[in-house]
Amino acid sequence: WNSKNHNSSCFNSNSPSSFLLIHPLELARQLTLLEQSLFRHISAFECISQKWMEKQRPNNSNNNYSSSSDEDDQKSVVNNLAPNLTAFIQHFNLISKWTTTTIVSETSDTKKRANIISRWLEVIKELLMIHNYNAAMEIFAGLQNSSVYRLKLTWRHVSKKGWDTWEEVNELMSSSENWKNLREKLKEFGGKGSREPCIPYIGIYLTDLVFIEDGSPTWLEGGG
Repeated sequence: WNSKNHNSSCFNSNSPSSFLLIHPLELARQLTLLEQSLFRHISAFECISQKWMEKQRPNNSNNNYSSSSDEDDQKSVVNNLAPNLTAFIQHFNLISKWTTTTIVSETSDTKKRANIISRWLEVIKELLMIHNYNAAMEIFAGLQNSSVYRLKLTWRHVSKKGWDTWEEVNELMSSSENWKNLREKLKEFGGKGSREPCIPYIGIYLTDLVFIEDGSPTWLEGGG
């Protein structure tokens, strides 16, 4: 996977309302096809020692990590330690921003904005049906963005079906009790007798790894 090939221009549109021309199921399928490819390329090595948070200069063989105030240097710094995991995270952020942008860019009609929100909720519903919890969280995060969430008049025009989906997703994706509901849901996949694949919300596991590594000593007494 080469993140340079993942061009955000494919999500651009001169008219935010043109987003409504995309069928929710087809968008959910395309997001899932894209994300399963990203997800499958992530190796276990990338998930240890918080490598996805590191910055490394290309072709830097001495592992000397440093930050620079020079703008050109900052642009050239990339993550070579966890390229696939970093690409997956960047994709998450891209879709979240796209979700928000399609809504706030519609300035001509409040009801049109509400229709776009309702359509995104339909996409989330389809994503849950095909077990792509990462993409569902991407869109949910975009809807929770303050620039969207504060549009109270717009939200009043969201359909009842949309509100029902919102309440369902809000309960499933709640971070309360350490993501209890979502963790229980994800237990249905990957165990014995499970035949259906899923794309989990990877943020849960990255948070777990950070807590484990920050809360546990790297070296044991006695040099073990």
